[in-house]
Amino acid sequence: MPGFAAIIGAAPDAEIAEKIVRELQEKNILTFLSGQAKDKNGKLTNVTRQLLSRKVELGWDTYIVPLGPDTEHTLYALSWSIRASMIFGGNKPGDYKAHLKYTKDRVFAFALVLGERKAADPCSLWPCF
Repeated sequence: MPGFAAIIGAAPDAEIAEKIVRELQEKNILTFLSGQAKDKNGKLTNVTRQLLSRKVELGWDTYIVPLGPDTEHTLYALSWSIRASMIFGGNKPGDYKAHLKYTKDRVFAFALVLGERKAADPCSLWPCF
């Protein structure tokens, strides 16, 4: 698997959301969806809803995994990098320095934050990934 992507928020519209996710899917990048934001019409939504409105199939088989509607659900995606560190890197649970080094060097992951973030949103205060 080439990498992991965490998409947080909502695209300006459903067509753009699908285009972004399809491009990641073509590259075999496992994509996690979480959070919500306003679309170009000012409606609060998220990428999961936008994709469902376009009849995009979600799930592990398609590499498009919805985590939940809140930004905090992004933490579930972070657990994947820690699992990789333990399984493939042989690092022990709780050895945060070894996990950080392994994920920095070996786990190719990034966050794509879409839409305007609220001041109280944790992702606006510190890097999510």
